[in-house]
Amino acid sequence: MTNRISKPKTNRVRRKSSGEFARGIALRQLPERGNQWLVAWVDRSKPGRVRRSQLFKTKELAVSFARDLESRFRRFGSEMLAFNAEEWRRWLAFKEELAGAGLDEVLGVWKNHLVVRAKSKMTLCMGIPIHLDLLKREGVSSAHLAHVKKHLGRLSAYFGGDSGVIELGTEGVREWLAVLADEGGDNGEGFGAETVKHHLKSVRSFFNRALAEGWILESPADPRRVKSPRVRKDEALALSVEEARRLLRINRDFPVCGRLALEMFAGVRCSGAIRLSREDVNWDDELLLLPDSKHKMGRFVLDGLPGNFWRWLRHADRIDGFWGMTPRQYLDRKAEAFARAGVENTGNILRRSFCSWRIAVDGDAARVAVMMQHSSPDTLYKQYKTSRTSTGFITRKQAGEWEKIVP
Repeated sequence: MTNRISKPKTNRVRRKSSGEFARGIALRQLPERGNQWLVAWVDRSKPGRVRRSQLFKTKELAVSFARDLESRFRRFGSEMLAFNAEEWRRWLAFKEELAGAGLDEVLGVWKNHLVVRAKSKMTLCMGIPIHLDLLKREGVSSAHLAHVKKHLGRLSAYFGGDSGVIELGTEGVREWLAVLADEGGDNGEGFGAETVKHHLKSVRSFFNRALAEGWILESPADPRRVKSPRVRKDEALALSVEEARRLLRINRDFPVCGRLALEMFAGVRCSGAIRLSREDVNWDDELLLLPDSKHKMGRFVLDGLPGNFWRWLRHADRIDGFWGMTPRQYLDRKAEAFARAGVENTGNILRRSFCSWRIAVDGDAARVAVMMQHSSPDTLYKQYKTSRTSTGFITRKQAGEWEKIVP
């Protein structure tokens, strides 16, 4: 005779079932809970029969929810048992953001994004040779190929060959074209309008290739957004003291302020300001080292920079995100900074302002030429120095106010 071992008795809370509903939906009472009425159902729309439930304070609310769930189940099938109110609210908000775009269209863009993201490591020094090789295979003449190679070489020198193709935004292309017009030539003089147009044509061809190859999602040189710089008929303007002060004051707490100061008070080219890292700064001796890979003219050391520049750089050094900006991020943030301050950027205006105000402060064009990494003052007078701002003429008396622009 086998002795049975009885299980010890436990005090179980009885769960009363109330109401009969469609198969898979049940109503239970849990006396030990504050919200004691529970509606449970089985979600058969997914593998594994996922169990779901929701609590209610009163039986009436629970029954009403269960009846509604049962009605929808009979009308639409088991998918309705997978209903989640929070997911539905998020879907409605997402649908509103789509502004009428179809789900298939959004899904297509997302799939393209995944492909581009996988190819986003394509850099200029990798992509340009591929483009040139394909042009040669397509039968482009050697003379034209040589021009395209030269134009794209200048693009790569400006942004750096290690810059990702996907990082070059529209603002970056506009900035580069403005620099070409100011000092694009090998002798430091600016290119004419026709030459700039030829550069833009070559760059558009390259970005169209990048688009076709899936390296980018849209061309930063799209003709609807990027126009060739117009020939200046009047003297170009520099920022006034009021405009410069407003630009930096309004953007004082944004990471972009330090790189704006690099262009405005140190005369660093936009391409150099983009790629400067903390390791390039000698804080003790107040020197800037521009390595070969980050500077158009090769390795260069900047000394004797004004005190207000160093105050801005030390201020920006304490702002999270200042040193971590990518080239694309800086160009976008720079455009946002001008818009935020209500100041117009006519193209390369920060470097032009540095030249004009620095000459007014020092009265020494040769020294300013060295600071701007030019071989002679000729380029300063031909392309950069201006005597006017939007509010009037630049005078020696006003120049002292330029150096008082501090954080």
